[in-house]
Amino acid sequence: MTGDPLRNSYISIYRYSPNRGEPYQIYVEIDSGRREVRKVGAFSGGRGERVGTEYPNPDFTLASEPVVEFVGELSTDDAFLEEISGEWFEDLWEEAGTGSMKFIEDDSESAF
Repeated sequence: MTGDPLRNSYISIYRYSPNRGEPYQIYVEIDSGRREVRKVGAFSGGRGERVGTEYPNPDFTLASEPVVEFVGELSTDDAFLEEISGEWFEDLWEEAGTGSMKFIEDDSESAF
């Protein structure tokens, strides 16, 4: 299943100081209600995990609360959030399905 780029948005969340065993980078597909639909986590050591409404994962779950609204990018004390392209998210989703992650660059004309 791929997301609905006409209704869904895609964001990257870089966590400045993740707790041990938590991903340092998270990529999320969110619906019009700001709820997570699918999520990819990049962990230290190159491990990748993914989870979605149709892809349960007991070790990596979707958030129960809606994602905060922002436009373009947002920086907090804990994380840096930015909008990304749906195409980039799909590449990351496929890569995480292998169980490992390598750096995949967003080569679309615009990440937003």
